[in-house]
Amino acid sequence: MEKNSSLEVTKLEVVYQSSIIAVQGVSLSVPAKSIVALLGVNGSGKTTTLRAISGFLGIDNAKVTDGTIIFKGESLKNKMPHEVVERGIVLVPEREKIFATLTVTENLQACLKSSQVQWTKEIDKIFHFFPILYERRNQVAGYLSGGERQMLAIGNGLLCSPELLLVDELSLGLAPLLVEHLMERVQALNKELGLSILMVEQSAAALSVAEYGYIMENGHVVFSGTAERLLNHQDVKEFYLGLSEKGTRSYRDVKQYRRTRRWWG
Repeated sequence: MEKNSSLEVTKLEVVYQSSIIAVQGVSLSVPAKSIVALLGVNGSGKTTTLRAISGFLGIDNAKVTDGTIIFKGESLKNKMPHEVVERGIVLVPEREKIFATLTVTENLQACLKSSQVQWTKEIDKIFHFFPILYERRNQVAGYLSGGERQMLAIGNGLLCSPELLLVDELSLGLAPLLVEHLMERVQALNKELGLSILMVEQSAAALSVAEYGYIMENGHVVFSGTAERLLNHQDVKEFYLGLSEKGTRSYRDVKQYRRTRRWWG
């Protein structure tokens, strides 16, 4: 990875309730204007890593106890969420965190502090990247589909003018075709706006647009490499895609594989 990365996390350790180590020794880089994937099963420490970067650990009685989080040369270690946003990092959390009782337009307006004239300009930018939101602009957000809610959550995040977007479980619970469309939209944000993006996923879907990837297990990074290398790695294919040289594997086979797999660099 590039040495002059916009985000550098080094030997990160996160402890919950002063006793439970959730993340230990995690190091990763997100170069400016790149897309990086952070993969791992539920409970591997991915979301905790994002919360450590974005400042949302306090709500879970957790704290960064070791390591560094450097963004553009400045430490973010144990910063509050609003301080992290002010420095250009915005978290798009999982489970579609939107204002369900407001319309799509009202959701977007709620995230803006600028004037009415500026509202139109900034919101039009969101509609450019997500045309379906324009079609649904007067619809109450609680009635949107899962994919549309994800788009709105990203739109809300973009209105905070981030340089680095942290996206947690974009594909969770969505159909494959919709996931593919959302990944294309993420790639467009990266190319047209020059956004750096760190994507957390349980599946390998993010590797279709990422340049580099990391795999976490039990609070540690156990494997990393270019997206191409990860997609072609047999362990990644078997564990995250459920495929082997013999084709699709059963859930029981994959579960057993999870117990016995070994990572090789």
